[in-house]
Amino acid sequence: MHLLTSLLLIPVLGALLIALLPGQQVHLIRAVTFAAGAAYFLGIYRRAFLGQAHNSAVSDAIDLRARELGVIVVMGILILIAGFYPDSCSP
Repeated sequence: MHLLTSLLLIPVLGALLIALLPGQQVHLIRAVTFAAGAAYFLGIYRRAFLGQAHNSAVSDAIDLRARELGVIVVMGILILIAGFYPDSCSP
């Protein structure tokens, strides 16, 4: 619930203010709410993914093995090729 509230509260309030205020003030409110939403997201991301593991099962987990990393690299290269040359991937 905290994640949903923190990610949606500031942008939703900004959207309500944008609907009520005409003119140049809209651009400032959009910029502030966008920056605040990004700051909230990055803070939650840092705590969730870059913090210390509190569960022993998580801290004892093994990272990617060579075979798994190889599959991810090959799929990533294929996705990049499809993105840069989309005509070569479609019939």
